[in-house]
Amino acid sequence: MGGRTVNDYREQFEKMSIDEMWALHTEVGQILAARLVAKKQKLEKRLQQLGQPTRSRDSTED
Repeated sequence: MGGRTVNDYREQFEKMSIDEMWALHTEVGQILAARLVAKKQKLEKRLQQLGQPTRSRDSTED
């Protein structure tokens, strides 16, 4: 990753309106959710290749 921290962007964040911050929050949430889904699919595929049963989505707890 880039190695930057929130402090590196502090000035930009301070200039953002609440609506801009909410849009950023929403976008980051969507990106992270997509990454989690992709990672889960990759891990499930690896488990399947190893001959391990995968848990269905219905059997997992949120």
